Amino acid sequence: MIYALDANFIFEYLRLNPTLRSKFDEAVENGNSFVIPVYVNYEVMRGFRYIPASRKASVYSVLRANCPVISLNTATWELAEEIWATLRSKGKTVDDADILTAAQCIQYGYTLITHNTKHFEFIDGVNFLNWQEQ
Repeated sequence: MIYALDANFIFEYLRLNPTLRSKFDEAVENGNSFVIPVYVNYEVMRGFRYIPASRKASVYSVLRANCPVISLNTATWELAEEIWATLRSKGKTVDDADILTAAQCIQYGYTLITHNTKHFEFIDGVNFLNWQEQ
């Protein structure tokens, strides 16, 4: 299985959250792999540019070396447009960052690891897990 990491997972991982790190290590041992959606990478890296954190940046550098950052393409943008329009027609609003992340996960069949499940619960077709509740 391929998991996509949400920014909130990465921030907790960088804080050395033992529960999340253990689940991550277990998933790797079981042959699963991970990717980082490009917008998630942006969220993490902009923070390092604003407030340098050398230890966390080093940990993230290692994580990113083992988890490729996946780019947006035309198909992702078009799927995100559909998601936005569908949500809007239902009176729901979701941040563009979350819509783009969900679109990448749907497009490639990734399962998103997040603890902000409310951001994704109204998006049809996105699979997500909250490792903090399991």
